Order: sequence, then C-alpha cells, then structure tokens
Amino acid sequence: VAYLQQIWWLEVDGELEFCFPAGSYSLFFHLHLGRPYRRMGRRLCATEHVHGWDITPTWFQLSTSDEQQATSEYYLHLHEQGGWKLYHVGDFVVSNSDESMKLKFSMMQIDCTHTKGGLCVDSVFIYPKGYKPEKANIVCT
Repeated sequence: VAYLQQIWWLEVDGELEFCFPAGSYSLFFHLHLGRPYRRMGRRLCATEHVHGWDITPTWFQLSTSDEQQATSEYYLHLHEQGGWKLYHVGDFVVSNSDESMKLKFSMMQIDCTHTKGGLCVDSVFIYPKGYKPEKANIVCT
C-alpha cells in the first residue's frame, strides 16, 4: 500500500496481460482516504493529512489491446474517508478466451494549483461485470 501524505501531481499506471475467460469484466482502483492503523485491536483512521481531493476530479482510464477504452472521473470526497473504496474505472469484454488480452489502466490528478494528501493506493481489482463483493464500498459514475 502506498500512502501519499502530500503531493502536487499524481499518476498511477499499470499494465496486465492475461488470458481471461470469455465474458464482461469491470476494473476498479482500491483506494482509502486517511491513513489506516490499529490501536489495541481496533481499526482507526488518521485523517489529519486528507486534503485537496475534492477541488478537482481524479481521472481514471482503461484501454485494452483490442482497442476498447473507458474513462471515469471522481471527486474523492472527505466524507468518504475512513474506509476502503472500489472506484469503478470501466468495463471491457473478452470474446476469445484463447487469446491473451493486454490491459492498460491509470489514475491521474495532475492539477498543480494545490497540494493533495492523505490517500492510500492499494491495488486494482478485476471482477466479472455486475459482481459485487460482500462488504465492498463501490463508487460508480
């Protein structure tokens, strides 16, 4: 998990090549506003460094090797701090399970007019489209 205490510019990107079974899928970024920690067995969240995410939106992008594309944008609101959220980037379809599909995904907040801070970036999740994991806090446009 990467914790960003204070930054001006954020770019997170990745690539994945995999043979998916044929079907429709959704890609999510797993994020947390505030710094999670434990004290005496209790889950707590330090929020003193959370700032700047509600001024301009954060952009999310997805593209595939067969030219599918998706974009989304979210204001990461302070009222969402204290819990892990799945931010929906977009959906893609796999028609041939015998061919590997290359995915490129990114998250950007490049407005340098103000600092931002207090964000944890954990991972990317890919689920079958429509699947809702138990106890998941999903944010969709």
